[in-house]
Formats: sequence, C-alpha cells, structure tokens
Amino acid sequence: MKRARARRAAAVGAALWMLAVPTAAFAQSADQPVAVTVEPAAVTVELGEQVDIAVTITNTSPDSIEGLVAHLDITSLGSAGSVDPEDWTATLSKSVGSLHSGSAATVWWAVQPIAPGDFVLYAVALRPDDHTVAVSSATTITVADRRTLNPQGILPVAIAVPAALGVVLADRWRRDRRPR
Repeated sequence: MKRARARRAAAVGAALWMLAVPTAAFAQSADQPVAVTVEPAAVTVELGEQVDIAVTITNTSPDSIEGLVAHLDITSLGSAGSVDPEDWTATLSKSVGSLHSGSAATVWWAVQPIAPGDFVLYAVALRPDDHTVAVSSATTITVADRRTLNPQGILPVAIAVPAALGVVLADRWRRDRRPR
C-alpha cells in the first residue's frame, strides 16, 4: 500500500515537474547535448524469460556533462492497462555519472516481463541541474504467453501428495475393517 502511494506521488510530482519545465526542453533535436539509444531495437520473448537491455548515453556536446541519470520505462501497446516497470526490473534509474565531450556510457538492465502482450520500452537521460531530458527511440517487446502443465516443477508434488494421502487413508480404512 505504501509503495503504491509512493508511486502515485512520484507520478504526480513528475507530471507537475513536466508542466513547470518548458516543452522545448523535452524536444529531441540536433542541438540536444545527449543522445540515448536502446538495444535491442525489437525483441520477442516468452513470458518469464529475461531480456538484457543496453542503454547507451552519448555526450554530443563540446563540454563535459555531470550528474547524468538514466531511467527506464515500459508502456503497454494493447489494452493491458498500465504497466508497473518495477515489476519488470529491480532498478528503474541508474547513475551514469560524468561524460566527457564525445564519450559514451552504457548502462544495462535485466528485464523480465510479467504479462503477455506488446510493449514499448524506452529510456531517458536526465540532467537534473538544467532540467533537460533526452529520450531514446522505442524498443518493442513482444511477450508470448507460455502455458505449461508443470509450472515451476509442481506437477509431481501435485500428484504425489494426494496419491500418498490416498494410500495412507486406504490402508487405515482396510485396518479398521479387519475383524479383531
């Protein structure tokens, strides 16, 4: 409950912050000092499989940039409703640190989809000191539903426990019916 309340508060805060910052700061343009790319560009996985996502942030400005933060987000393309990216990966934001002019840094995320469907994953690089955001292009993730008769290896237990109980009860019933 506290986590959901904190997420809502963070979303409201981010929305208010975005309204306060001029829209031009969010435009991806040629004069943007940071470029963000996400690899792979598209991926298809089965439900529960892990995908490694590489986010590369490149400093395209003539100056060094301090305090960069990379942030990952996921959006559903279907009617699946909202996606909680915290369910897909343990850490949504990672510090990139400083980048000298022309240098790049790659940050890795291990993402594990928890729902089938079509999703878009994208990353942003934030420069909190001047309120600019650089946005990557979208990576599409197609998650196939995986149906299995033996999820997590539970089928032998699901069969053996009732069978063992049946044997014990049958033996007890047979003993109780024996003449004394």
